[in-house]
Amino acid sequence: MIRVSFQELKRFRPIVILALFAMLVYTIFSGDIYDVSVYIQMDFIIKLIVIFSMLAALVFIIIDDYNQNQTMYQRLSVSKTDVFYGKWLSVIFIGAISLIFGIILINVKVAFYLLNDALGFVTSGISSQPLILIDKKWFELLSIPNFFINISIISFIILIVNLKIKYTIQFTNPYEFKYSIPWIVLRVMLLQVVLRLSLIWIEPYFQILNFNSRGHYLIIREQNQFLIINFLFIPSIFFYFCYFLYFKYHMNHLLNKKET
Repeated sequence: MIRVSFQELKRFRPIVILALFAMLVYTIFSGDIYDVSVYIQMDFIIKLIVIFSMLAALVFIIIDDYNQNQTMYQRLSVSKTDVFYGKWLSVIFIGAISLIFGIILINVKVAFYLLNDALGFVTSGISSQPLILIDKKWFELLSIPNFFINISIISFIILIVNLKIKYTIQFTNPYEFKYSIPWIVLRVMLLQVVLRLSLIWIEPYFQILNFNSRGHYLIIREQNQFLIINFLFIPSIFFYFCYFLYFKYHMNHLLNKKET
């Protein structure tokens, strides 16, 4: 799995370089270091670049799955499961590298603001932006791994759905797969809605298990609960751990069928 991941990272090196270069150029020309709106935009743009870099890698992985002349891993002693997880891990690495680089850039810019006008920085409220590390309590920093876990899970779901679609195209009646594919996507989306509604419903009754808020500090500000799961709420971790195990079992079942 690790070998596959490193091999994929070598292949996706241009995506990483492009993402880092785009962040660097944007940081240089984003605007005045004393403008609060600049940091709000930077936080958004950095996250957007991270998401698009991961999506670009996912697109290439999905295209590879429908290439009938795949030979990259045929001579390696790795299973199809290891190939799947290795490719997913490479997507996660791409996102992590891009996110860390973006965090460094935005915090370097913030540091210049702090050094030149400490009072203005304190009164500006800039530190409320999720990717800014300066002037924060340690638990406020948990918004960053929470964001990254969410996009990592979404990338996993995309690969699983693609695997199911590929299996449906290859091994089912060609006259039926065009009806079953929309149902596959709809079923995954409905499951996501059910999970989110369940967490939103039970959260008010188990506030003691919700680490999203500590004292007067709100870790994830104005979170859209239908788009971002709050993994600082303990039941969310349990729900999605079971969810991951279910898809893992389903994926192994599909791959074993394809091998037999």
